[in-house]
Amino acid sequence: MDAIEFVVRGADGYIRRGMFEDINGQAAINVGNGDDVSINIRRYQAVAYTREGEVLVIELADGRALRLRGFFEGENDLFLSADGALTEVALSEHAGGVDAVYQDAQ
Repeated sequence: MDAIEFVVRGADGYIRRGMFEDINGQAAINVGNGDDVSINIRRYQAVAYTREGEVLVIELADGRALRLRGFFEGENDLFLSADGALTEVALSEHAGGVDAVYQDAQ
């Protein structure tokens, strides 16, 4: 399976780039308050979004799951980026889980 890249721009403007690494069966990164998180995947690759405490879990079509630890502890934004296109993911929670609405970012 291919590694998945990410970029996190913190509230202070600091940019962190890397790849999700599978550690003990979990691919995860830490997110701080006010971070913009961009994950290098296409929309169709993300099949479900769920919340586990403060963690956002993104389930992928290939069976992997990406975990953004701390995502729900603050005001954070999620983007998907692929093929030169940036898509904002607006998440809304309800009793049954988390819904995602996609909007092309400019």
